[in-house]
Amino acid sequence: MRSGILLLTVLFSVAAPCAGQTRNSSPAAVHYRIGLELLANEYWDDAAEAFQKAIELDAEFALAHYGLGRAEMGRQDYNAAISALAKCRSLYLAQADAGAAREMRMLQRRQEQMQQLREDIREQMAGPQSARRQRLVRLLQDQLSDLESRGLTNDLDLQMSAPAFVLLSLGSAYFRKGALGDAEREYLAAIKANSKMGEAHNNLAVVYLLTDRYELAEQAVKQAERNKFRVDPQLKEDIRTAKAESR
Repeated sequence: MRSGILLLTVLFSVAAPCAGQTRNSSPAAVHYRIGLELLANEYWDDAAEAFQKAIELDAEFALAHYGLGRAEMGRQDYNAAISALAKCRSLYLAQADAGAAREMRMLQRRQEQMQQLREDIREQMAGPQSARRQRLVRLLQDQLSDLESRGLTNDLDLQMSAPAFVLLSLGSAYFRKGALGDAEREYLAAIKANSKMGEAHNNLAVVYLLTDRYELAEQAVKQAERNKFRVDPQLKEDIRTAKAESR
């Protein structure tokens, strides 16, 4: 029955940078942008090399760590993907850990992060609009929206977490590795950071299905659809069938 289960889509997205300096014209940014273009065209090896060069120039460039994680997922090296994505998350947590005294600096960083994403969106929209490129633009736009929404809250717990799209991707890396417990933890963290992230609810539904928690799977599907995420009909059917067979 489970051969038809919808597996998680590999979301090739780009996280926001964590360090304070503006990186838009830095040498590391040149390699990052090359990596982003290669990532969009699914040249995993070359993309990983480009992101690695960016990291060698700027070890705290979270965009590059995130891109490297996505490239490693494309290469199906899930341990390497988890390592890169976890590093990105740790950079966000280190930034948040700086405390209230650095609140203005953190605000400036967020503005720089959003500006980086806006420039990435403009660059991707300027090129030929293939289906892959359009998908990448949508993902970048979602990430920008996520960072913008983080700036509107005073929730200390939320401010002390990594952005939802980082946690979502880390969860997907764990899922691909087969570490369902770790994947569930990261998906729940993503939902805590952004309850409207339909992808996280959808992916959590898959984890619940695979761990025989069908009521929770149904609830997660409803939350995904409530947040305008298109849930694959096969996933819903698999949940219904598994639930019926368990009675």
